[in-house]
Amino acid sequence: MVNEQMVNKFMTATEITQLRRQGKLKEALEAVEQQRRDNPGDYAIACAAAWVYYAIIKQNKDNLNEVNKNLQNIAQLQLPAKENIIYESIVWAIYNVLDSVKKQQNTLPQIKQTLNLLDQLPINRQHESYYALLNTATKQEDPQTLLAIIKWWNLNKLRQQDYQQTQHNGEQLMPLAEKAYYAQAKAILNNTNDTVITAYLPLLIQRQQKHPQYTYLTYYITKMQNKIGQHQQALETLKPFAKKKNSEFWIWTLIAEMQDNEDDKMTYYCKALTCHTKDEMAINMNRTIGQYMFQNQQTQTGKYLIEKAVATYRRHPEWKIPQELIHLLNSAEYQHIQPQLNTQYIQQQAQKAEEYLYGQLTTTKAIIYDINTDKGIIDIITENQQTKNIRTNRKNKYTIGQLISITHPAENTGKKINALQITPINEPDNNLFYKPFSGKIKIINNQCGFVENIYIPQHLLTNLTNGETIQGIAHRSYDRKKDSLTWQALKIK
Repeated sequence: MVNEQMVNKFMTATEITQLRRQGKLKEALEAVEQQRRDNPGDYAIACAAAWVYYAIIKQNKDNLNEVNKNLQNIAQLQLPAKENIIYESIVWAIYNVLDSVKKQQNTLPQIKQTLNLLDQLPINRQHESYYALLNTATKQEDPQTLLAIIKWWNLNKLRQQDYQQTQHNGEQLMPLAEKAYYAQAKAILNNTNDTVITAYLPLLIQRQQKHPQYTYLTYYITKMQNKIGQHQQALETLKPFAKKKNSEFWIWTLIAEMQDNEDDKMTYYCKALTCHTKDEMAINMNRTIGQYMFQNQQTQTGKYLIEKAVATYRRHPEWKIPQELIHLLNSAEYQHIQPQLNTQYIQQQAQKAEEYLYGQLTTTKAIIYDINTDKGIIDIITENQQTKNIRTNRKNKYTIGQLISITHPAENTGKKINALQITPINEPDNNLFYKPFSGKIKIINNQCGFVENIYIPQHLLTNLTNGETIQGIAHRSYDRKKDSLTWQALKIK
């Protein structure tokens, strides 16, 4: 511990710095305060003092009162902007402070004071530390704190590069601007009144028009329009977005929540149920739709979904079952119902929902000739002999040579088919897609073979010899090199 002889008016800035670097912050602080009283105009002492106050901020990042006290001390030093290293270090320290206290409650007044004190410093608002502050703002758990920091930061200061994706360890990261826009919109949607939302909406719409690649801005616009009573406008806003995200259950639950008509609400809830989703992600959907159906004449399906949600709750004891659901589970009305999923009813209602979104629907038969499992893309040949592709759930197991029926919008005439439903069908005698063949096989380097114009893939060559007469069934396929339709063996008899 520093004694009285060490802390005296002759202690230099260098000696104070040494104390700080040794972690003796208490002694360094005593020396700083002594020297500031004795030598108020000493520039070197002022710089050493700033570093001591900075070190105390770092050490007390969970204590906003201590942080603000030392920020105030730094501001009183009135060091010029040329001391950019200390100011940049201070901003990085405040970044860590905000990250550290994000789960604390009732900190808004203190954080506002922190921001006001930063305004008293000549910080460089083009430095990365300043942009890091915005990044940590988006992670604040208290929405009012989040909004206060973003307002102080001023989103008009976003740079061109902040609108672009970046990479970290090979992973694509969301642009800072996109992250800030979403965070601000979510906080305003869930924690402000209709007046604030009405005033904010034009800005959000302007951002969406300027950055259409930020797809979830449309989601927040829709939610806000619906919240302030612009229901029809919300539905029209959502339509183009919903077409891109039609396989995600929350799109359909969102549309359902906008309906005043109970039958329409049931229709969109049914469509949501057809979307493939993990039980953990769908727990709220199953609970909400289950309760709704139970109370609206679909009691067996409703109970089936509720039981599914309850089973998920029980696998995660840290998740609490809502009290209203507990009351329903204990009711006599609930207990005497047998759970059973009415799949036919759900599919019928789901098609109605799709027709609302896409207009007229049609079905197309097609044969699968190639599958990209990693990307979830299936290449097909349709019944009018056109090659197209569809994107599908990667968990669905399809096979090359499989015949399928695809439900899709009638207006869908491009190379990519927007498949709303894919159903395997069994038509082995369909001569558009299959044909029998026989003849002598010509095997090439044990890699593949041909029977006249029929391609034999390697996995069918087992136990076959070159020149052997074979017979089998071939399916329609496509040769990318020749850009022409071909035939490929499906099985050897």
